[in-house]
Amino acid sequence: MPTIAILSFSPVARDARVLRQLEYLAPIYTVEAWGYGPAPELPGQNIVYPALPQSAGLRPRLRKAWYYAAVPTRQILAKLQHFDIGLYRLPHHNFNDRAATPNKFFDFIAAGLAVCIGPSPEMARLTEIYGFSRVAADFTPEALARTLDALTPAEIDSLKHNALRARTQLNAQVKMGKLQALYSHLPAGLA
Repeated sequence: MPTIAILSFSPVARDARVLRQLEYLAPIYTVEAWGYGPAPELPGQNIVYPALPQSAGLRPRLRKAWYYAAVPTRQILAKLQHFDIGLYRLPHHNFNDRAATPNKFFDFIAAGLAVCIGPSPEMARLTEIYGFSRVAADFTPEALARTLDALTPAEIDSLKHNALRARTQLNAQVKMGKLQALYSHLPAGLA
């Protein structure tokens, strides 16, 4: 059974957008959704739901979903490595959204996950170059579910393999090296 990771900045159990992403998924998936950032201060803040809350208004067919309040930033990659697919959508509300390549996207790649995204231009461009992701036709939960449901186990493995190769190029060390090389060629007065 493929496992999907979803990262959210807001408290996941109350994030209706995250819950709507899950509504149309086939019951073959196990999904974990968790917060992103500092660890919760109170010990009881990580809440596990073995079944989705009825108040979420989701179809009863998807029941293997767990929600956690937050995972400390330093533990994200170690936790992600246990998943098969990273799911991320960033609808276009402005130029920044269209040009964005969020940390979550690179966290999925660094962990060697297959990635499923909405049609964000810059993320889709990297997907096309490196082949580690599938891009949904639009940002609706239905389109994301169709994209995920079309994946075969062999395709998921291939995307994961491509992510492992892509992470050797799409990482901070490589990008910083390129930036330092550009900086070193600036005239003395500009550097």
